Amino acid sequence: MNVATLPRLLRCDQWIKNLFVLAPAFFGGVLLDSSLWGGLVVAFFAFSLLSSSIYIVNDIVDQARDRLHPKKRLRPIASGSISIPVAWIMAALLLILAVALPLALLPRTLWCQTLWIMGGYWLLNVCYSYLLKRIAVVDVVSISVGFVLRVLLGGVVTGVVVSEWLVVMTLLLSLFLALAKRRDDYLIYERSGVAMRQAIKGYNRAFLDHTLTMIVGVLLICYLLYTLSAEVHEEPGGDYLYLTALPVLVGLLRYLQITLVEERSGSPTQVVYRDAIIGICVVVWGVLFGLLRYVV
Repeated sequence: MNVATLPRLLRCDQWIKNLFVLAPAFFGGVLLDSSLWGGLVVAFFAFSLLSSSIYIVNDIVDQARDRLHPKKRLRPIASGSISIPVAWIMAALLLILAVALPLALLPRTLWCQTLWIMGGYWLLNVCYSYLLKRIAVVDVVSISVGFVLRVLLGGVVTGVVVSEWLVVMTLLLSLFLALAKRRDDYLIYERSGVAMRQAIKGYNRAFLDHTLTMIVGVLLICYLLYTLSAEVHEEPGGDYLYLTALPVLVGLLRYLQITLVEERSGSPTQVVYRDAIIGICVVVWGVLFGLLRYVV
């Protein structure tokens, strides 16, 4: 195995998704508490190793279909640069490391909840790899639940109670991103007649466009209601937190534009990495929210 292919096999660029473990601490106003950083780092890397293990399993299961995809055919397993036996060994090692990390570095009182969440994520994604991804709508909801589990783990390792607002907004945001990616898959199917996913035949352009637009509206309303809620107003900077809705609105509309107009939403992580407007919106939102919650 070529060492240079390892980051692509593990999909290290996707580890950005595991920053969702920081959400409870950030929204809870305790992210600057250095006593919580150790647990957050462990949670981030444990989930990263776990998700990489799942990515490998999924790539093994999907290797035949990936070879038909213009971009996925370049993945190490689909391209044949890594053999199936080696891939299985790597998946097993990553799973062991993912479990060992919190057991070695987290307090024993957190082991049970941490392993339940990680075990639930692993089981959900194994079911996704072999069954759930074949069922339209269920496939994207399964992905969204995985993001909620990341947030819940962040709450466990920091002791922050995860609010209903955060769970709902995480579910909606991840559902929006997953459906935007499905739309890109559907466009490939529409143009080539080749179904990259079995579930793709359960979608059409009208359904995806209407659903994406609806979710953006609901997500924005939820965020506004969150910023205007009584519990938020009681917290530092809460009276002005509604101002952070502006970069959220611009960012969501820009992503919707990329999806519906420019039709290049195949990789959410690449969109976030490369699109200047979305990058600016994320930075402005983070700075504004941080100033209001931690400084004002």
